[in-house]
Order: sequence, then structure tokens, then C-alpha cells
Amino acid sequence: MKMESNLLADYNTLQKLIGGLADGFIITDFVGKITYMNKSAEELFEYEYVPGTDIPVNDVVRLENVETGEKIISRSEERRVGKE
Repeated sequence: MKMESNLLADYNTLQKLIGGLADGFIITDFVGKITYMNKSAEELFEYEYVPGTDIPVNDVVRLENVETGEKIISRSEERRVGKE
């Protein structure tokens, strides 16, 4: 129980630190689904993150080749698409 309590306290502290950053900050899980997004990232990408939703980061952030304009497929998207 104490270990779980310490982990939760550490998580809450980390969340407060990241939440206060002026830079946009997004955390994803292994398959690229957003698990955390701070307010700066929400403003930058014009997206309101709701904790607990299964939104792929590629639905919010579009990566593209600057020279060609082609979409860049991330490894997390490759894993997600491969499982469908």
C-alpha cells in the first residue's frame, strides 16, 4: 500500500510539473494513444483532451515531410494499424 501511495504521489507531482510547462507536452502509451496532454499542447493543437479517452496521437498531431508535404507514419501508428 505504501508503495502505491508513493507512486500516486510521484505521478501527481509529475503531472503538476508538466501541466505548468509553457511548452506543449503529450504523453502516449506504447501504441500511440494519448495518456496525458497539458494545456499548452491543447492550445497548440486546438484540441481539448479528456482523460481516459482512447485518442491516437496521430488524430491530434499530423507529422509531415516539410519538403514533400507527405504524411509521416510513426512507429506507434504502424503498430496500431498492424493490429487492426
